[in-house]
Amino acid sequence: MPVDESILGREWTEAIPPQCPKCGYNLTGISSTRCPECGHRATLTELRRNAQEALYAARGLRSFRESTSMGFRVWGAGLFCLVLTKATGVGGIGVVLGFLSGLAATGLGLQTHRAKFVSPEALVALGIEVDDTKGRMLAFMGVGLMLGSIMLAW
Repeated sequence: MPVDESILGREWTEAIPPQCPKCGYNLTGISSTRCPECGHRATLTELRRNAQEALYAARGLRSFRESTSMGFRVWGAGLFCLVLTKATGVGGIGVVLGFLSGLAATGLGLQTHRAKFVSPEALVALGIEVDDTKGRMLAFMGVGLMLGSIMLAW
């Protein structure tokens, strides 16, 4: 995406538009080196580094759908362990597995929360759609499974 050469002195080659490192304002097409939003004066090196870091963070989110899907499976296995433990009256390992499954499901669900710290332009450039509703739901279900394990242990 080309950027006004009067600012950068050459064509912009990064996958996302230049953003102010301080406030995240899109600097495409401005006529000065100063950010109109916060007043920060950015260098070309700083803008490129900022764009590369944003893309790196967004690439880490590519697998968040798989993480959420795996989290639901882990949660289901943990719930199965708790139900089996309750039905058979045999405690111990089932409760521990249920608690650990809840902990893992919570962690996997919270992976989608990282999307809030990634620039929207980087997500669009990589074609990543973020809907963290399932991740939040999984995190709450994981906490519920951990609490159920604790209650079942008493």
